[in-house]
Amino acid sequence: MSVSFSGTQTVAEPGVTLTSDDGFYPAISTQDFVTRHGIQSSFELINDHLLGAMACAHVTLLVWRTSQVKSGYRTLAAVPAEKTGPQGQAESVRVRWYQDAIYYLAMSSLLLVNQNLQQRAEAEHTAQTSPETEQRYHHRAHEALARIMDQSTCGVHLI
Repeated sequence: MSVSFSGTQTVAEPGVTLTSDDGFYPAISTQDFVTRHGIQSSFELINDHLLGAMACAHVTLLVWRTSQVKSGYRTLAAVPAEKTGPQGQAESVRVRWYQDAIYYLAMSSLLLVNQNLQQRAEAEHTAQTSPETEQRYHHRAHEALARIMDQSTCGVHLI
């Protein structure tokens, strides 16, 4: 499935990475986001939403990150965690959760702002533009952020 925002069919420039100033967090690849989520949109729109997602995640992780830096960990990848991936290319699960959080926040933001998606089938259009879809991405992002901080992803909610 391919999702198009703002009526344009140009895909974000390959190889562009977005980074934080101090290097604690891993770079975010615009091309990886486009590939994983089948997004077709302008480079500027995608980067804008990815940067917004990074800012949101960094605020959420600020206290946790500060404690990790005080403990001597200079990067997210250096914080002790299980490593997964192909042999010789395994990476920290925290890095993967960070990428997931950024991508989910960006998708949530893109869906919220761009309700006029161009889809092939009407049913697919409805599923992709519903508020539940935006909320699902937002929820997944916050689950990933909680995992990074070793917090429970389950909560007790009062009715």
